[in-house]
Amino acid sequence: MNGEFLFFILFLLIFFIGSLIRGYYGRKIPMEGSPLDRLRKSIEKEGQINMVILILLAFILLFGFFLYVSNIWFLWFPWTQLLLPNWLRWLGVIFGLVSIPFLFWVHYTLQRYWDVSLQLHDQHVLITTGPYSQIRHPMYTIHIFYFLAFFLVSANWLFLINWLLTLVLIARRIPREEQMMLAQFGDAYRDYISRTGSLVPKLRRRSEINEKIGNRNGGN
Repeated sequence: MNGEFLFFILFLLIFFIGSLIRGYYGRKIPMEGSPLDRLRKSIEKEGQINMVILILLAFILLFGFFLYVSNIWFLWFPWTQLLLPNWLRWLGVIFGLVSIPFLFWVHYTLQRYWDVSLQLHDQHVLITTGPYSQIRHPMYTIHIFYFLAFFLVSANWLFLINWLLTLVLIARRIPREEQMMLAQFGDAYRDYISRTGSLVPKLRRRSEINEKIGNRNGGN
């Protein structure tokens, strides 16, 4: 097995396991209203630009997958491939394999409250357990590394475009999602913001740490 084919097998492994996780939990999404109603709500919550980016992401992901597979078997589109050093591609493998259990963890924590688009379902609750106990948007954090792995492992520049568009979408989405959650949960979400980070855990202030240490010493 040559090196390129090994990276191809690893790419397929990362791609399909992640797709199976999203597909399985996607079946749990409540179908509230007609497809047209859901689309209308998605556009209202996401905004037109975000919806265009979402459609572009789906197209580039599928088209990039087709071109990459075609290159491996038939070398039809060699111009889509980049020369990346093997150590960088192996770093992508690590990103992808490490992302998979976290991707499952986030979906498992959300269960039926996960949605591809910005949606709040009937009797929606504020999830603050699991990865959400420290980070408000762990799904986006995982996507940053997961889609970066696609590019690094495949060395296909279409997946680089996919990753860059993902970063743009995340940057545009977080403020909208925060406003949506604030409108729904009010002070509960404000308190949640005060004790969590957006994409990475929030660093506690030294005064808070010293206060906790003092409380412990005082209780001894």
